[in-house]
Amino acid sequence: NVSTESILPRSWGHRFNELRHLKDIHKKFGKIKLKKYPTMNFFEYNFYFRCIKNIKSIPLLNFIEYNKFEAKKILKKEFNWKNYGNKHFESNFTKFFQSYYLPKKFNIDKRKAHLSSLIISKQITREQAIEELKNPPYDERKTKKDIIFVANKLDLTYEKFMDIINDTAKSHYEYCTNDRILKFKLKFDKFFPCMDFNKLRY
Repeated sequence: NVSTESILPRSWGHRFNELRHLKDIHKKFGKIKLKKYPTMNFFEYNFYFRCIKNIKSIPLLNFIEYNKFEAKKILKKEFNWKNYGNKHFESNFTKFFQSYYLPKKFNIDKRKAHLSSLIISKQITREQAIEELKNPPYDERKTKKDIIFVANKLDLTYEKFMDIINDTAKSHYEYCTNDRILKFKLKFDKFFPCMDFNKLRY
């Protein structure tokens, strides 16, 4: 939601639903055919489903005054929710990816972006964010154990996975993207309002 995730440098990520990008990476590095992997190409998503089928994606939390800390209180009170720590620590893999792999491999500490969003939505102060960033993003005592766990899930040896982590970082733009098509699409959004994502935000 925009209250907690409105800020993110473009170089820190890429569109998760871009099939062309996925196929190009898989063609270069994949070994298993993606026969059962659910996908959707650019025209299916932007024209067929959004314009013809008139299917809309409504980000509900963008339409209310959302406060992260108040939401946590409600979850604890109503559902006996237990805090699992930092953002995206809900699973071993997302915790490892967010707080170890991204900072180590790409020098990306997403806490900076997320905390910045909380500052501009007046949920924390800049001083509180700076204090939070003094803590390391990952518990180094658990590093090797978690690397082995994730490597096993990816069917890689510890050594091979460490080679990947320590290898030169690459940009998403070294692979095929839909950027040219998206630039073309922006010119025609006024004629196809069903494709204009910005209208679904307050």
